[in-house]
Amino acid sequence: MVNALERLYYQNDYFIKWIPYSNLENLEFLTSGGNSNVYSGTWNSIKIILKAINSEDVNDIINEFKIHHKCRGQTVIPFYGVTRMPEKNKFAMVIKHAKHGDLRNYIRQSFSNLTWTDRVNILIKLSEAIDYLHKMGLLHRDLHSKNILVDGDKIYISDFGLCQPIDSEIGSIEGVLPYIAPEVLRQKPYTIQSEIYSLGMIMWELTSNQPPFSNYYDSRLLTIALAVDELRPMMIKGTPDFYANIMKRCWSNDPSQRPEASQLLKIFKEMLESCKTFDNDFDSQNFPVIKLNDEQDITFYYPLNTNSIYTSENEVAEAVMDNYNSLFIDLQTNPLKFEEKEVIK
Repeated sequence: MVNALERLYYQNDYFIKWIPYSNLENLEFLTSGGNSNVYSGTWNSIKIILKAINSEDVNDIINEFKIHHKCRGQTVIPFYGVTRMPEKNKFAMVIKHAKHGDLRNYIRQSFSNLTWTDRVNILIKLSEAIDYLHKMGLLHRDLHSKNILVDGDKIYISDFGLCQPIDSEIGSIEGVLPYIAPEVLRQKPYTIQSEIYSLGMIMWELTSNQPPFSNYYDSRLLTIALAVDELRPMMIKGTPDFYANIMKRCWSNDPSQRPEASQLLKIFKEMLESCKTFDNDFDSQNFPVIKLNDEQDITFYYPLNTNSIYTSENEVAEAVMDNYNSLFIDLQTNPLKFEEKEVIK
C-alpha cells in the first residue's frame, strides 16, 4: 500500500503533499461516517479536519485522494495533504476546517434567522459546485447535507469516497437513502439527473430544519415508497410557490424533467430578486405560498440516535430492490400506507 501511495505522491499529475503525523496537534474525535472516522485538530497553527479512511482496499483510498485532489477549486473543500495515523495504521486526509461545519448543523444553528434570500444563495453556490463536478465528467454520488460544508459565506462539497466518472458502470446502490433518486433504487444507472434529485431533498431540508423522512424508521418500507409510490416530503407551510415549484421539478420521478445544475444556477440567480421582495414584504399577496390545513400539517420527529436510513451503507435498500419486480406488482394493488410519528410531549 505504501509503495502505491508513494507513486501517487510523485506523479506529476497527482502530486499530493505528505504531512508527517507528528506535525498534527490537538486531535479530537468528532464522528464516524460511511467509510471514515473524522477528527479535528491543528497543523502549523491552522485548524484542520483529519479524515481517516476505513477501507482496507488501497484502490479505494487512492481513488478518493486522486479525485479530491483533481477537483480542487473554489467549490471543493481544500485538501492540504495526506498522513498516516500510526496507532490506527490508517491513511488520512488533512482537510480545511469549515467554520460552521456541515450544512445540516448550519441549518439547525441558523434556521430561525434564515431568509429565503439566504436559502437561495446557498443553493446558487451548491448548484455551481455540482455543475463544476459534472463539467469535469464526475458524479459525486453521495450528495446530502452532511457532505456539504459551510465556511463563512462559502459552500464546499466534501467526501469523494463514492465519486466516479460519469461514464462508469455502477452496479451497487450506495449513499444515504432519503437522498437517493428513485430510478437508482430501481437499479437504473446513476446519472447527473440523480444528483439533482439529491439537491431537491436539500432544498426541502432548508425549508423544514429536518432531514427528509426523519419520521420514518423502516428503511425497507421507505425504499419501496420512494421507488414505487413516488413518496416525497410534505411541503412546509409558508414556502413560496416560486421555490416549491423548482423543488418539485428537482425531485420529479421522471429524471428528464429535472433541470441540470447549469440551468439551476441560472434559475436560482433569477429567483434572488423575488426572494428579496418576499423577505421584505412577507404578507404581500404578490407571491402565493404553500398553505396546509391543520389536519394536513405534520409534526416532525428527529431521532436522537443514528437512524439506519441516514447511513451510507444501504445493503437493505439493495436487498429490497433485488425483489423489485414482484414488489412492484403487489404494491400496485395494495399501496403502502405510512403512519406519521408524533413527538411525545
